[in-house]
Amino acid sequence: MLRSLTPIYPVAARRRVLLVDGLLALALLTATTTAGHFWTVPHRHDYDLSGIVLSAAVMLPLTFRRRYPLIVFGVSGTTYALYLALGYATALDFYGPLIAFATVAIIERARTTAYAAVLFAALLLAGGLVMPGSPVLASLFQAVLAPGLAWALGASIRGLSLRNRRLAELTALLEGAQALIAQRAAIDERVRIARELHDAAAHHISVIGVQAELAWYVFDSDPSQARASLGLIAAASRDAVSEMRNLLTVLRPESPAPEDAELDLMPALGLSRLPELIERARATGVRVPAEPEISGEQRPLTPAADACAYRIVQEALTNVAKHAPGAVTRVQLGYRRSGLRIAVVNEAPPRLPAPSAAPSHAPPPAVPDQPTPDVADAHSDGIPLGTGLGLIGMRERAAICGGELTAGRRAGGGYAVILRLPSNSDVDCPDAARLSSGP
Repeated sequence: MLRSLTPIYPVAARRRVLLVDGLLALALLTATTTAGHFWTVPHRHDYDLSGIVLSAAVMLPLTFRRRYPLIVFGVSGTTYALYLALGYATALDFYGPLIAFATVAIIERARTTAYAAVLFAALLLAGGLVMPGSPVLASLFQAVLAPGLAWALGASIRGLSLRNRRLAELTALLEGAQALIAQRAAIDERVRIARELHDAAAHHISVIGVQAELAWYVFDSDPSQARASLGLIAAASRDAVSEMRNLLTVLRPESPAPEDAELDLMPALGLSRLPELIERARATGVRVPAEPEISGEQRPLTPAADACAYRIVQEALTNVAKHAPGAVTRVQLGYRRSGLRIAVVNEAPPRLPAPSAAPSHAPPPAVPDQPTPDVADAHSDGIPLGTGLGLIGMRERAAICGGELTAGRRAGGGYAVILRLPSNSDVDCPDAARLSSGP
């Protein structure tokens, strides 16, 4: 519980409060002096200059009642007692300590208000008793009723003020939480866009880079191979541009323009397009069979999970092309009762280029159920992975669709990327579902 509820105003508001309370004090003083001049009570002191001064001392301190409630109540009440003791008729001076006490009830805690109520009741009772002809019962009734009503009014206003203050604090907390949520959403959106841009561009750029180097190397000695490489570069460039356009169209908040409507007709990314993806990987020098190895009874996936699986295989093959060129690689799909297991496994790349390098039809490498723990910055035999954003993006994709991804070096050399998607992988994956179409 607050010890007091003293209002905290800005400087400009504080001045307005002082002005309002000052005008109230002046209005009460004017009404009191006017009533004292025209209202005469037998056997009471005439309302002279001393009475006006005492009335001013009762009313004018109300200007500062909100800043110093107890002091104002003490000054106003004491002066009012002196005013009565000197024999002046009560007139309207009674409202000075009454308003001051109500302010105490609003701002101060209950115990302090109770002490002030006792003093105020004693003051009213004494004032009634010294008035000639005033009934004792009426004075007693006034001494109980006036402080009681003022206390009840002040307590009600205090409760409203406390609730308003708590609501303001809660509103500030909610606004802060909303700002944090908005900031987190913006960060998540940037991460999602970065992941999509990485997946859309990295594979095609890898193909372009490898084929450009090959075309430059055989430009004079094997023009036909150079032309074939340039054709692959052109195809990869078109695919990259189409996929980027599709991505940017989906990310735009407004609907696609009519001329872009054909983007919605692009084939969806999924495991059905793995042969096409593997063929592009083979063009970059990845020694991978043209068809993935499939075991178990094939079952359709949700579009989101299908796109997630495609993207992860794409990123894994891109990493092989970048960091383990020439390594024998296998893409394996295992349909199980518990879900789908996808493995992209490569052997260690050849140390030195030689004609006797292992042929593409070499026996498939054994795929462990679990690779060795992830090595954040290594691929194959310690070859740097670069930024590691690809692995982060793959893990994020797997987590979004309720799956699990593990990646790490194999005990016998090479690297393994294993994705497990549960059989109930029909969870809502908005990011993958929205962006599951592409060239």
